[in-house]
Amino acid sequence: MKAVILASGEGTNAENIVSFFENKKDHVQIVGIISDQPESGVLKKAKRWNIPAVLIKKKVRERSIHEREVFNQIIKWGGDWVFLAGYMRVLGPNFVAKFYDEGKGHSRILNIHPSLLPSFRGLRAYERAFEANIPFSGVSVHFVDEGIDTGQLLVQKRFFRLEEDSFEDFKKRGQRLEHEAYIEAISKVLKGDYI
Repeated sequence: MKAVILASGEGTNAENIVSFFENKKDHVQIVGIISDQPESGVLKKAKRWNIPAVLIKKKVRERSIHEREVFNQIIKWGGDWVFLAGYMRVLGPNFVAKFYDEGKGHSRILNIHPSLLPSFRGLRAYERAFEANIPFSGVSVHFVDEGIDTGQLLVQKRFFRLEEDSFEDFKKRGQRLEHEAYIEAISKVLKGDYI
């Protein structure tokens, strides 16, 4: 598996993936990192990891151009899988279709989402779950399809909300689970035991 990570932020999930598979390159090789944000932490971290990284900015109303540039870069690196790690862009159906695996019936794009899907799809999932005062929330890893956080689920992990939780406490507990869930999901894909 040769994977490219797409990330917009600090890169904590990217760092988790890179660290875990650093000594397992016979299973997963991270061949590049793409960010759409010039000040993203993930671009700085990629230099430390000696992983090729590029900035591909997205301009308003130019999704198709942006996605073509992203796709071309992935192909240039020889990537056959895409790991979304806090990539704050919705990928269009044409892009997703390019990574669709007919034999498996899903795309070769994984995404981590900070809720127990199908609850709280889309943006601000931690905030919305916390504001809803639900007794527990969680994280989900899924294959990306044409919808927003609607693809086939691979892994879900749950955590409880404590009475004394601030929003930051609640979010940190979820973020720790994100790291476990993403590695578990990639491992399931490698073993083919997710059907």
